[in-house]
Amino acid sequence: MFEAEVEMEKRSSFLPLLLMLCLVAAILGLIGYVVLQAKGQTPLSAQEANRIVAATVQGPGPAVIHFRTGLVKPSADEKPGDRIIDCWKRPGS
Repeated sequence: MFEAEVEMEKRSSFLPLLLMLCLVAAILGLIGYVVLQAKGQTPLSAQEANRIVAATVQGPGPAVIHFRTGLVKPSADEKPGDRIIDCWKRPGS
């Protein structure tokens, strides 16, 4: 049994080792990228933060919703499986 295991280890290729090395390199690269990005960002000064907060508060203004009323008219783009077709089949529901 032991000889079979030794023979199997001799026949194994270097592919699993290469894959493990690639995984370790990817993890180390990700850690290095995160550390460099964290060091590169400096905290905001009080003046910059005030300017950003003021611009956000003054922003685009209130949200406006527009409604239209009237009859629903069919179009050529609708398919038999569309929800609006079901509404027309069951009036009053």
